[in-house]
Order: sequence, then structure tokens, then C-alpha cells
Amino acid sequence: MKKDAVIFDKDGTLIDFDSIWVPVSLKALENILAELHREDIPVSEFLTAFGVHDGVTDINGVLCKGTYAQMGQIVHEILEKYGCSVPCEDVVKLVVDCYNKNADAGEVKPTSPDLVDALKELKKQNVKIAIVTTDNETITRKCLRDLGIEELFDRIYTDDGVMPAKPDPACAY
Repeated sequence: MKKDAVIFDKDGTLIDFDSIWVPVSLKALENILAELHREDIPVSEFLTAFGVHDGVTDINGVLCKGTYAQMGQIVHEILEKYGCSVPCEDVVKLVVDCYNKNADAGEVKPTSPDLVDALKELKKQNVKIAIVTTDNETITRKCLRDLGIEELFDRIYTDDGVMPAKPDPACAY
């Protein structure tokens, strides 16, 4: 059966999730707390709320399946619990900014040593390939560049906070 197109997820499908996202999250959260002068709040509380336990991410946790808006909401709720009152929309922006600033904290590793060859084979067969992720464009393109595969994708769909996020079928158009 001939394939016209293949749509990939990024994290856990193309790249090893924990090798990048656990260290990036740790640094981003430390940066958020430093920006707010609240280093007294334990970073571990945020990581646990995101679904990270002993350096491993729960596949159903918000870090794995959520959006930056959802992570920002969690950060906002924990900050409020500790008496730090910052508007939620400001927290969401801070979360995105700090994740972007700390994108180099983790290691981008492919899920398979044959990843590049497999994608090139699809391109040789004239198959269009796309990526759909709840991540933002800055970090998504950085990860794809680090793996040497950015130019292989015909379409890169990221969460811009405007268009519907995956798994909405609008991502496939």
C-alpha cells in the first residue's frame, strides 16, 4: 500500500523524551523561581505535578501530554499555594520564555539509531512527512536541527497557542 504522507509526533517518537525534557524542565523551573525571587519553593513540587518521578516522566503527565498553557496553570497554582501572586497569563509567558532559554539544558537523542535513514527512505519514496507536537516552534526546530532532520519535513506543526493543539484533526491539514 502506497503512503502519501506520514505524520510524526516529536517527543518519544523521534527524540528520547526524558533525556531532553527532564533537565530542561529542571533548569526552566529554577529560572522561573529565580525570576520571581522565590527559590524557597521546591522545584521537586513542580516536577511531581508535571508527572516527573525520579527523573522519569509519566506518559500521562502534563509534561508529556500537556501544553505550555497547562504547565503554566500548574506553576501558577503552586506559586499561589506559597503566597506568590502573579497573574496566570504572566506565568504562562514566563514558562514559555524559561523553557526556550533553557532548551540547551537537555540532550537531544534519537529514539532509534536508524531514524535519519528511515526518514530519508520515506523522502526517496516521495512520501510527504510532517511533525505534529504540542511543543513550541523554537524548541521543536532546535531538536530537529540537533538531529539533522529539520530539512526533511514538509510541514512542522507546533502549538502556537492559537491553532487547535493535537490531537485535534486540524493538525493534519
